[in-house]
Amino acid sequence: MDDLFNRVARRRSRAQPGSTAAGVGRRRRRGQQGFTLIELLVVIAVLAVLAGIVIFNVAGVNQRGSLAACQTDLKSVQTASDAYYNDQSPHAYPGSLDALVPAYLHTKPPATEIGTVSFNTDGHGTVTSSVAGCTL
Repeated sequence: MDDLFNRVARRRSRAQPGSTAAGVGRRRRRGQQGFTLIELLVVIAVLAVLAGIVIFNVAGVNQRGSLAACQTDLKSVQTASDAYYNDQSPHAYPGSLDALVPAYLHTKPPATEIGTVSFNTDGHGTVTSSVAGCTL
């Protein structure tokens, strides 16, 4: 089929010397390999769109992960302070995180993750964190 196409193209170019329309839309010959500029530009454009979608979806993952870790640690401290309150003979909440380790918490939560923890000792035992958005 390619040989037939090439023969027809040669006849057209001989019939119309100097005409540039004979080479337009020509198929590749057997020895020619590679991609056209348009094909490469389309592939680059598709890859750029996909990269943009991925970057925007991944941008807030670290912040959401840190906030979730802070909330989990704060809930653990809240549970440990409630257990501490129930174990004390005159019921009292702990004054600091150090009072909860090692009997109620295995380790103290990292300050970089949970911030400063304060205990509300007005009888409700609410635990709050200094990290913005980290609430129970």
